[in-house]
Amino acid sequence: MADTVTRVWPFRDAIRLSCFGLMRISTRRLERILNATGWRLGASAQRLLNLAQHLQQRRQKKRNAANPNALLVWIPKTAGTSLNTLLTNAGGQTFLSIQDARRYFRNRGIVTFGHISIPHLREAGIVTDEFYNSALKFAFVRNPFDRTVSLFEYSRLIGKIPPSMGFPTFCQMLKDHAYEDIGDYNHLGLSQLNPQVRWLIGAKGGLCVDFVGRFENFADDIQIVMRRLNLSVASGAIPHANRSQRMATESYYCDAQIDAVQHAYRCDFEAFGYSLIPRWELQRARPAA
Repeated sequence: MADTVTRVWPFRDAIRLSCFGLMRISTRRLERILNATGWRLGASAQRLLNLAQHLQQRRQKKRNAANPNALLVWIPKTAGTSLNTLLTNAGGQTFLSIQDARRYFRNRGIVTFGHISIPHLREAGIVTDEFYNSALKFAFVRNPFDRTVSLFEYSRLIGKIPPSMGFPTFCQMLKDHAYEDIGDYNHLGLSQLNPQVRWLIGAKGGLCVDFVGRFENFADDIQIVMRRLNLSVASGAIPHANRSQRMATESYYCDAQIDAVQHAYRCDFEAFGYSLIPRWELQRARPAA
């Protein structure tokens, strides 16, 4: 059997990447991409990319200094990537690890810590009481039936579940709570499958946000957020990033899967006022005009 050859990513290509300003991705994410294609970062390329990331964070920190304090609680598969793109363009900062947050966050401006638990960040002293109390804290949520399908397709795409796993098995996993809790990490195993409300519960048990927008009303609700931050965005400039490739939501479900999602995410249905009856069943039950 032939030995596996790992190719070293050339230093000159690292220079090209940093010069083109593509350092919105972390070096850890870049390493995962390279490893998947049989490449690895050489020592010189790694140092250069770390420097480029450091300079990019410094530039973004300067831009962010004039922004009002705001904290996006980023729940997986609720248009967070699209929202974060808008906020980054306005100078907001994104930290996807405790280490980067400790190094670069100065408790001012617009920030998101990805899917890291906010109570963990407060306990660690990374988010101070002064910033937390003064910041506009907001999040977006999504109908659990629709979000479950998006989580299923996304988890298959990134290899968190086997490509051969069917939707019925996935829904049973949710019902059995077969996933890790959220914590002081962006994600661990299948932690992105947690109910949405888990990201929004504060240290005293209540919701830790001032505004909850809806995925289903994203264009209007993002305008509310941007106005409160004294920022503006044209309706046509709102991106839809990280979109899952999928069929119509109702095509995934039969009675057993509906029951599993109702059971697994009952707290989300109740907290955010979503109907336990799927949208397509409500539409069928309406009398014809």
